Amino acid sequence: MGKFYLKRIHMQAFGRFFDTTIGPFTPGLNVVYGKNEAGKTTTSAFIRGVLFGWEDARGSKNVYKPASAERAGALIFEKRKAALSGKTKTGDTVELSRVRNVDGLQAKPEDAARIVDDIDKDTYGTVFALTSDELRGLGDAGDMTSRLLTAGSGTEVSPAAALAAIDARIATYTSRAAAATHSFPNLKKQLDACRAQLAEAREESDRFKDEDRERRDLTRRRHSVALDLAEANARIEALAALKADIDRLSGQENEALRLRDEAQREMDAAEAAAQAAINAGAARMTAADEAAIRDAIEREQAAQARISHRLEAAQDDFSDARARYTATQDKSEASSPKRPALPAIAVIALAIAGAAWVLAGSRMESMAACIVGFVCMAAAVVLAVAMAAGLRPKAAASRDAAEAARRDMLEKKSVLESRETEALEQDMRIEAVLKSAGLSEAGRSLRRAIELVDAARAARVAREAAVSRLQEATARRDAFARSAEECRARQLECLEECGFNSDASPAEVEAQAASADQKRAALTEQLEACNRRIGELNQILAAAERDTDLDLLKTERAQIVTRQHESGVELARLLLARRMMEQAVRTWEGESQPEVYARASELMALMTDGAWGAVRADESGAVRAVDAIGRAWEPRLLSLGTCQQLYLALRIALLECVEQVGASLPVLADDILVNFDDDRRRGAVRALVELAQKRQVIVFTCHKEVVDLMGSYAKDCKILGL
Repeated sequence: MGKFYLKRIHMQAFGRFFDTTIGPFTPGLNVVYGKNEAGKTTTSAFIRGVLFGWEDARGSKNVYKPASAERAGALIFEKRKAALSGKTKTGDTVELSRVRNVDGLQAKPEDAARIVDDIDKDTYGTVFALTSDELRGLGDAGDMTSRLLTAGSGTEVSPAAALAAIDARIATYTSRAAAATHSFPNLKKQLDACRAQLAEAREESDRFKDEDRERRDLTRRRHSVALDLAEANARIEALAALKADIDRLSGQENEALRLRDEAQREMDAAEAAAQAAINAGAARMTAADEAAIRDAIEREQAAQARISHRLEAAQDDFSDARARYTATQDKSEASSPKRPALPAIAVIALAIAGAAWVLAGSRMESMAACIVGFVCMAAAVVLAVAMAAGLRPKAAASRDAAEAARRDMLEKKSVLESRETEALEQDMRIEAVLKSAGLSEAGRSLRRAIELVDAARAARVAREAAVSRLQEATARRDAFARSAEECRARQLECLEECGFNSDASPAEVEAQAASADQKRAALTEQLEACNRRIGELNQILAAAERDTDLDLLKTERAQIVTRQHESGVELARLLLARRMMEQAVRTWEGESQPEVYARASELMALMTDGAWGAVRADESGAVRAVDAIGRAWEPRLLSLGTCQQLYLALRIALLECVEQVGASLPVLADDILVNFDDDRRRGAVRALVELAQKRQVIVFTCHKEVVDLMGSYAKDCKILGL
């Protein structure tokens, strides 16, 4: 028995199950009971999916993929000794999980190796995951038996399969099929073709050698033509330079004469401007004179400004004094002794009112009215006295103020006349200063004097600029004259260098240049012809250098010879291996395969109560069932139930004989007894109980009688409900 067994199933998302755990299971026989559509087949498909990958959706096949989630879940395995002792410690459990097929089985490599590394998906589906449909056949029973037996013995394939493979390999060495590249007929054909190609490649190599000699001759000729062409180019360049020098020097000489004439005109214009300034009388003023005159003008401007300011102040003071005098004179005339009409009327009115009140009080004998009348008359007397006393001092004061204003006005007038005399003296002094400076044209105007000084300065600057331009023009004229002489000297040198006389004309130079151009054209054409042919040869030879066909053909020929030798060695090895495998097949057929069929015969007899007594393979390896009287029957001639019992017996025999293969994987039986009658169902249950002694068995059923039958034959049977 294996070290591990399936303890629990956790379906995170699979079919209609979400976050569902089934278990715990026992290492022996387990029965999962549930009604139709309870999820028995789904659980069996989940175990296979976690171990070997989820089924792909093809057509209408149910792959148990939820609509809103990825299929995911885990299988938890536990060591058998932990189940027996009832104590679990670290390392006693292994969890295998899967989400996406592309991510593979999620587990530690060593854990996965303990559980599934010794079995593949097809073998598991055929032998370990049993359904009613699977029991209708076993495919190639002999091949399946060989696969399980050789897996148990540690070899990859059975000796019979290996012998067939060796025979097929030996046949390829004499085959003429194109795929058999290592066969002796094909290798000889390849060698003959390679030799013919080698002969053609050698002929082409000889042609390349002739073309290489032609290229070397053309290269030497091209070098000679290139030297002649370089000499012609040098001659043409020298003549072109000579002609360019002659044209350039002639142009420079003409330009020098033009610039000289232009400078002369500028000089004449400058002289005329200078003379005009001298004639104006101001051009002779030097910069020092100008500075002295400007200083004198500035002083006189300052003095004139001060005097003008004082004059304006005196005029303002006189105007103010005259205005005050006029105002006081008008006021004095207005305050002459005249009795005001209004106060007099008031006095008379008060006196009349007082008299009226007294008369009224006397008639009415009213003291209050009399008092009012006396008060009014007293007020009239007081007002009359006040008027008489106030008129006389006010008229005297007005006359004094008018006299004081007149005296102030006369004093301010005297000051104004003094300031006017001072301004006149300043104008006369300015006129004298300007006249002494030669600016009599300005008269007494300092502004006009400044304009004349500025004009004199501009004239002086213009004259100096004219003189400077004259000097520059003279210098340029002399420089261009020297340049013209140097150009003529250089022209003579160029003529001598090019082989011409000093009196050679430009026409002779032009003729020599035309002759050199014709020679260069001819040499250029020759050089281009050489280059074209050399280019063609270079391409041909470069292609030849890149073309490794000859070397490849030599290498290919050596490879073919080597492959012929290797094929001979390999064929010898295969013949030796064939002899050894024939002996191994005889030994394997005599020792391994009979044990499986012997155990299958026992199980078949147990399930059919002796009606079928043996299971065996004929000469071709096909399975045959032998009845009680010794007749051998093909499975297709058996009833459905008997055929299923035959294939169930074969599977259980295989699982018992190779109990070390897939030892930790559970054997799943999903309603495999539905086509069995009562007697044969009991026999099949007994066979499954015996298998559970060596492997973990999980039976899925929806029949209560099967559960009861399992419990009656296996007291330690674990029953779980869905």
